[in-house]
Amino acid sequence: MPLVPLLLWTLIVLVAVSIVASFKILGLLLMLGTAALVGALANAVIPGRLPSGWVGALLAGMAGSWLGGMLLGHWGPRLFDIYLLPTLIGAVIVVFLVQIVSGVFGSRSI
Repeated sequence: MPLVPLLLWTLIVLVAVSIVASFKILGLLLMLGTAALVGALANAVIPGRLPSGWVGALLAGMAGSWLGGMLLGHWGPRLFDIYLLPTLIGAVIVVFLVQIVSGVFGSRSI
C-alpha cells in the first residue's frame, strides 16, 4: 500500500477520533454545568449557605441527581442527560441534609 493513502487514512481517523472526543468532553462539561446550576438553585431554595461555594453547589447537584434518580426515577424535562425535576428535588434534599449536618457539627465550641 502506498504511503500517501495510508497517511491520509490515518489523518482522517485521527480527526474523527478527536471530534468524537471533543464532543464527549463538551457533553461532560455541559452536564457538570447543569449540575452546578441545579445545586446553586437548591442552595437558593434552602436558607443558609453551602460550604465550598460553587464546588459545593456542583457536588450537591451531582449528589442530588443520583438521589433524585434513586428515589423518584427518571422523568420530567431533560437537559444534557440530566432529568431536571428529580435532580432539583434530590439536590434540595442534599442541601437540607448538609445544612443540618453543618449546623449540628459546625456549631460546636471548645
